Amino acid sequence: MGEKIEFPNNYSMYLKKAEQYLNLNEPIKALHYIELAYDIKQEPNISTLYVSVLVQLERYSEALEIVENIKGKNIMKTEYVSLYLFLLIKNKRFVQAETYLTRLTGGDQLSIDELSQMKKLLEEEILIDEKERHQAKNELKKKLFALADLSREEQLKIVDEVSLLTPDELINVIPFLMSNPFVDPLAKSFYLQNLVDINADVEFEFETLGITKIINPSKLDSFNEESIVVQVNEQLNMQLEKNPSMLMSIKPELNFHLLKIYPFAKQIIENPVEWVKLYIHLYSFETENLEFDSRFSAREKKMMEWIKKISKMEG
Repeated sequence: MGEKIEFPNNYSMYLKKAEQYLNLNEPIKALHYIELAYDIKQEPNISTLYVSVLVQLERYSEALEIVENIKGKNIMKTEYVSLYLFLLIKNKRFVQAETYLTRLTGGDQLSIDELSQMKKLLEEEILIDEKERHQAKNELKKKLFALADLSREEQLKIVDEVSLLTPDELINVIPFLMSNPFVDPLAKSFYLQNLVDINADVEFEFETLGITKIINPSKLDSFNEESIVVQVNEQLNMQLEKNPSMLMSIKPELNFHLLKIYPFAKQIIENPVEWVKLYIHLYSFETENLEFDSRFSAREKKMMEWIKKISKMEG
């Protein structure tokens, strides 16, 4: 199919339609036609209209993107200055807003009253944001301390929320989870990663597949930097170099299994070369009930049992 051709009168028609819906107080329908017109011609008048409707709909992120596009073209008019500052504040880009406000102070682009109003808005939005973050943190802490009562899916979902907590808050909360036998093992591995990422210097007991050890996250490598993880992946790439389709199939599952046994992979995987060979062998037969035969040494049988145990871990 050829490229879509917009007729010159379409632009005017879209603007007329947008105006009709705005007069009917239907900004969402108006926005549809504004976007069509904006795609044809990004003139100042359509940009202004586009931004004003987005602000009306409280879609501040999209509005800021358009204003920044205007600013990037060095066609920032005085009427956009106040709007740009407003959108920075509403998008919680407080440091940038404060810097911009300081730069405007003493200039002639905004009046003293406008500067005062923007400063007040900035202070109010910072307080609101702090209050919301404080409330979100308290809710998150409650969830974490009651993590064992949640479903496995909910436990894993909360992993993404812990970035709200400061390093000290993480250190106070997460070790408590590690000693709880009802917290999902995979969730524990993810929470442990958070402590490793912030180099948390705290000791606690950690258990996976019957292996228990006192660990200190500050002394652990991150999962991707763990030497045994690197070695196993290198071996997988080498052994399946001529079979890229199998490599692509096995790699995600193998690394998922490695994550399940982090940080005890070194204790479980005695030989990365043999581990990968066994993994490929088991994967090729597509069964967990493969019978051992004389081809397997005692060490290989032991590692094969570990692979089966890891495969049977929930998830």
